[in-house]
Amino acid sequence: VALEISRAVELIWLNQQRKKTRATHLRNIVQKLFDWNNLSMNEMCYNAIEYIKNELHGANMYIGLLHLGGNNITFVAASFRSKMEGNTLKRGEGVSFSVIDTLNTFILRASDVDKTKFLHEGSIVDVLYGRKKFRSKILRNRGHEKFDIQYND
Repeated sequence: VALEISRAVELIWLNQQRKKTRATHLRNIVQKLFDWNNLSMNEMCYNAIEYIKNELHGANMYIGLLHLGGNNITFVAASFRSKMEGNTLKRGEGVSFSVIDTLNTFILRASDVDKTKFLHEGSIVDVLYGRKKFRSKILRNRGHEKFDIQYND
């Protein structure tokens, strides 16, 4: 029992440390934004990614700008390995809107990724259209489980 309590206390402590670290980074990035006030919005976003990547080694990061009306987000800056830069999401696509709406932190771990990572250009797949399956070939991966496909006749 003592071991379990010790593990629980350690997890709580680590969680509190991560929250403190995030708060410190947030304060620092806000100060940096004031320092960068003469830059364009896109340059600020790129600088923010550069600053944050030094603290979150190996993480895929991207910054999106919420359109007027709140129904679209266009991602204007991204870390090197991310494929989000230049993409626009509509409300209901991805997790970004739920993060914005709830103001919660969201961390996607490698174990959360589904099998779509194995789909690539040239993959042969069965596509559901209504209740019918069609054999197809993936022409392009657009991210967020969206693909350009060519139906086989």
